[in-house]
Amino acid sequence: MSISPKYKWRDDELRALAERGLKLGTRGGYDRFNRVQPCYTREHTSVQAVAKAVQKGSSEAVVLQRLLDLSCSVSNVIPTEIVECEHSTLLIMPFLRSVRTAYPNSLSMEQYLQLFTQMIDSLSDMHERNIAFIDIDTDNMVWSEKAFSFNSCDIKAGSLFYIDFGSARQLPAGPGSGVTLADGRVLGGHFKPPEGEEDLDPYAYDIYCLGGTLKSICQNVQNMAPQMGWSIHFPLSLHCFIDVLHNSDPAQRPPIRLAKRLWSELRNWITVMKEIPTRTPAQTDAIDMKMWQTVSGRFL
Repeated sequence: MSISPKYKWRDDELRALAERGLKLGTRGGYDRFNRVQPCYTREHTSVQAVAKAVQKGSSEAVVLQRLLDLSCSVSNVIPTEIVECEHSTLLIMPFLRSVRTAYPNSLSMEQYLQLFTQMIDSLSDMHERNIAFIDIDTDNMVWSEKAFSFNSCDIKAGSLFYIDFGSARQLPAGPGSGVTLADGRVLGGHFKPPEGEEDLDPYAYDIYCLGGTLKSICQNVQNMAPQMGWSIHFPLSLHCFIDVLHNSDPAQRPPIRLAKRLWSELRNWITVMKEIPTRTPAQTDAIDMKMWQTVSGRFL
């Protein structure tokens, strides 16, 4: 298999950045193709923005532009300036931390639940508009620990955004319509679909990847907790919800609208559980699982 050569940034692209007070760093890009680059300003020595050069007419720019045009009704679209250059399109967005760095030393359980809610709501917005993201993973989600502004857009603390729409597709129909992708391998999702890569249902695959991403976050936190002294504990019902999404059988994965309703009920319950007087861990787990059986039975 041939290896694509590293991208060489053109003079007109560099001028477009300079006109916005930005310049590329000297330590290389964020991807192996050199298309994603950190950007600095004269006033700051830390990274302030990220610029990505994509081919003109690429599906990535098309999908992102559509979501930006709908930003009043679509949640959590990362503020992006789309700049047309002679041979490419530049996507300029704020530099934010990967959701992989969302650790309990800076987040409470309620803040984790809010991040998870944003993941689900954003995917719901895409699926409602017949857009499949395809490449859901912690590497393709970022969050803002603090509030700040970018290009006159105010970003709240705790905001989460999907990034890298290179695999995303605008499809002719929505979830449950039977639309499939002939060969999922060409899109390069992080998770291998257990149902196979031929005639792949992109919406069911998104649900599977969402479950895998949530699972990765929770496992990473729980594995590090003893060493780091974190006391956070994700309830069993949350792990059950994740298992439903991450089911190896696509027919058993709920569509996003159903997953969103189930998550809303589950999140409310987890919040209520925190207010109930102290119990033993075994009692807590028993109550939690009884609730999960009741709630999931209404939706699944």
